[in-house]
Amino acid sequence: RAKRRRVSVSMAGGRKKGYLLARVNFPLYAVKTVSERHVLVAGGGGMAKTGISNTFEIYELVYDKAINACKAVRVSHFDTGIFFKRLRFAYFSNGSRCILGSRAIMCAVVFKERNHFVLASGGIDGMCTLYRMKYAVNGIDKTHASHLRASALEDNRERRGSLEGLRRRRFSSQSSVKDEKENDANKANQIPIRRANSSEAKQDDDEIPNIGFKITPIASFQTDFNNRESEEPFVKVIRFSNAKNVLVIGGADGHIRCWNCATKEKILDIAAHNDEVDDIDIDPQGNTIVSVSRDGHGYAWNVKTGTKICELEYILPTPKNIVKPIKYNFRGIRYGVVENNMNNFKIFTILNPVVRQKPPHLSYLCKWDSKKYITEKIVPVGAEVLSAMTISDDGRFVGIGSLSGTIYVYISFSLQKLYHMPRAHNIFVTGVEFLQTCRETQNLTGDKDASLISISVDNHIVAHHIPKQETIGFLGSSAMLTITLLIVYILLDLLGL
Repeated sequence: RAKRRRVSVSMAGGRKKGYLLARVNFPLYAVKTVSERHVLVAGGGGMAKTGISNTFEIYELVYDKAINACKAVRVSHFDTGIFFKRLRFAYFSNGSRCILGSRAIMCAVVFKERNHFVLASGGIDGMCTLYRMKYAVNGIDKTHASHLRASALEDNRERRGSLEGLRRRRFSSQSSVKDEKENDANKANQIPIRRANSSEAKQDDDEIPNIGFKITPIASFQTDFNNRESEEPFVKVIRFSNAKNVLVIGGADGHIRCWNCATKEKILDIAAHNDEVDDIDIDPQGNTIVSVSRDGHGYAWNVKTGTKICELEYILPTPKNIVKPIKYNFRGIRYGVVENNMNNFKIFTILNPVVRQKPPHLSYLCKWDSKKYITEKIVPVGAEVLSAMTISDDGRFVGIGSLSGTIYVYISFSLQKLYHMPRAHNIFVTGVEFLQTCRETQNLTGDKDASLISISVDNHIVAHHIPKQETIGFLGSSAMLTITLLIVYILLDLLGL
């Protein structure tokens, strides 16, 4: 039988805080996988006049033999402010005005549509903006790249100049000169496109990723109408249902709105909560939406009618030294499939204590029956506040990030803690995302069982690799069976049976 071992440090790069894939020059708020080998990150400085643009970037994962894991190379960069320069302003239902493109992307979802990908993003301006992302060559073909490498081996100075020119041509989308210089200033902290030595020059074409994305804005529409005093519209979370081809969006006004992806028309509006929606998800079949909010409640909703199915109620274990009941709030909620079966799925939630005190109370991870809406298993995560959660696409793992920058990975079936990385980031985790579960991704990560990407406002993109489970193999199983039968035979012989 397979045996799991708990991992307490990263298995790649020898870094005690996980493997640093890249360092950017803007705070990160959203991370999403695009394909088997591409990851998108988004964020920015918002309206603050600090020179930090509102941006999203796409990184390609490339296998590195030296560490038996992947490294990341930036292949696309898009400044969201450039798109909105002409439109400039948006007016909300309460008469307030927002400068378009002046807010950072705070949440996002990526989905496939025919021969391209679509990014749906949102933030504090209450708008949902859609971008088309098509595969594109980054200004150079493989034949030309080979000639560059040949000439580079002859002359080191010419090689460096050629590669610097290559670096400047490698963006497949709009980018300001200022942003490019800022990113190049961080090249010592990023994984370089190509190392300046002959041994690296001998590696194959994967050293210079040629495939990036051509990014084109499609549409932008208001989907949150918060008009509370001293508060602004704010898109908190966006999900996509592949089964129904709809976007499900939750905002600061407490409403959940569903939009048809083809027509960009609103098809459902649920007044779900009295406070802002913290998290939502839609089941793999597209029939039920679950939501949690700062008002402390969690609900399940019927997608067809928008009616409430039930409230998510739980009973947490009470510590021995606690007399008064402790109030908890939901922080995140996700559906997770069972054994990669889209017709069988569970619900997972994380819970934080409402009041922070010393000593701090425990936070919890809960697993729910998705039909009866009752808890099946509850485990404590730790005495800290949880900030982000995700489920792997095959439903095997649960990834969690905290305010202290700590990363956890749990086995979804048993809720056994599998990986624990204290302070993987210098400040709170803003997003976690598993890489896709497929052979190509495993080849890039060094045949790891799973890989989790975490981001934070510390500008770091960090990878956490889970090694494959240890097994005793066929010979080991045969030996154990033989020994067991021998012991049983000896016992029966001693007992005279």
